[in-house]
Amino acid sequence: MTARDGDRNDHADSTAMLVELHRAANAVRNHVEQAVLRHRRLTWTGFVVLREVWAAKRLQTRHAAEQAGIAKATLTGVVDTLERRGLVRRLPHPQDGRLVLLELTRRGHRLLRDVLPASQEEEAFALAYLDESQIAVMRDALRQLVVHLDADEAQGRRD
Repeated sequence: MTARDGDRNDHADSTAMLVELHRAANAVRNHVEQAVLRHRRLTWTGFVVLREVWAAKRLQTRHAAEQAGIAKATLTGVVDTLERRGLVRRLPHPQDGRLVLLELTRRGHRLLRDVLPASQEEEAFALAYLDESQIAVMRDALRQLVVHLDADEAQGRRD
């Protein structure tokens, strides 16, 4: 086997792992959507945005998009839908009129209070086959992956 063949196998293993990561994330997302969110007329993305705004109390739209892992253009459509349903409101930023803050309404707080326990139960079900140490290892590895891809070196590769 040549060095080039070894590189190809290394890439194949990386690709296979990332394919499985993508499949697993989609499987959990679909499970929670079907078991919990669909009954409340929520998409996964809408739920994630609500959860991020709830955690922050008030959140700039650009930070909401980053934390939800979506494009700002996608966030606009999601927030439009959530706003029409009376779950979130847009507020002008007090120091910079160009920026917009998101805040949950009372209805949004009530919905999240009702949905969070059920979603957390289904998320726990999805990972029930793992013990605490396995969950910790996976969580840490995924965090490190995100940090690695957010680093300057990765940014340079994208430019």
